[in-house]
Amino acid sequence: RVIRNNEPSYSSSLSQQQQYQQQQRQQYQQQQQYEQQQQQQYQQQQYQQQQYQQQQYQQQQYQQRQQYQQQQQQQQYDSYENAPVNYDQFN
Repeated sequence: RVIRNNEPSYSSSLSQQQQYQQQQRQQYQQQQQYEQQQQQQYQQQQYQQQQYQQQQYQQQQYQQRQQYQQQQQQQQYDSYENAPVNYDQFN
């Protein structure tokens, strides 16, 4: 009879332990999910930084190209301005 009386409490404690383990597992899974999310955010941030750096680099290149073209035009304009003077001097 003593054993029979103990049985219910035993089974209930067992089920409680199982529940506890399940909770632990769920928490572990949640943490994994959280870490995955963190990683994803980190990757996104890195990706955005890369894109931003690329944009900066492209802008720089574009500005440099424009400056170079302006210089070229300026040189052509200078040489054209000086040309008649040189031509007159020869005559």
